[in-house]
Amino acid sequence: MIITKKEFEEMGFNCPSEMETLLEDCIKRAEYILNSVCGGTLYSAAAQSAGNSSLVKQAAAFQTDALLKDAQSADVTSVSLGNLSYTQNDTKSSVNVPDTVTRLLRAAGCFYGSAATEVIE
Repeated sequence: MIITKKEFEEMGFNCPSEMETLLEDCIKRAEYILNSVCGGTLYSAAAQSAGNSSLVKQAAAFQTDALLKDAQSADVTSVSLGNLSYTQNDTKSSVNVPDTVTRLLRAAGCFYGSAATEVIE
């Protein structure tokens, strides 16, 4: 995973102890979402330098926090089948990527050579 629960909390985000399982799920979902938004460049951009890695971790923390808050405020149904899972949220039809996350990913170079930049903006 890009970030751990400890790193998430060290960045100033909070998660009640009874929601640790949900937090882990949100961290994984954030990672999948960000890599998809970046056209698969998330890991290579993070590996280029410590600065890029820090920006990617911050973006993952912000996205995780958004997913966590979204999950806490809606009826969420999770479905798992083997290694695959998805979450259905009855109140929203899509995942929102906050502007802060997009800026951090852009600063980390995650959109370099990616056609996803045009789609997101």
